[in-house]
Amino acid sequence: MSGVITTTAYREKMAEAARGGAAPPAITDIAFGTGTAPYTVDNTGLQAEFLRKAVASVTRSGLMVSAAGNIQGSEAVDKQITEAGIFAGTTLVGRKVFGIKELEVEATMDLTFDFQF
Repeated sequence: MSGVITTTAYREKMAEAARGGAAPPAITDIAFGTGTAPYTVDNTGLQAEFLRKAVASVTRSGLMVSAAGNIQGSEAVDKQITEAGIFAGTTLVGRKVFGIKELEVEATMDLTFDFQF
């Protein structure tokens, strides 16, 4: 997934760092949920989170930061996945809402979020 707009909460942390305050927290986690509310920059979490785990990778190229993670079917038994989000500690960096994904137990769904700064 690409083109995620950074949340207001994370941009406020970046603005504070630019002012000379504490550095914003690093991206740490990916979360999955069953919520369907449209994403807005004012979101502070997923609508209906059921799983949060460490991201698989975070890379940077110029002003683009990519965060990747995945979910195993065994982590989503009987779940209809419709949202995912990237977190920096407890702060939501960005969220995506998508059509229902149901995974077989042996399946894996990989997601990449691209943030342009």
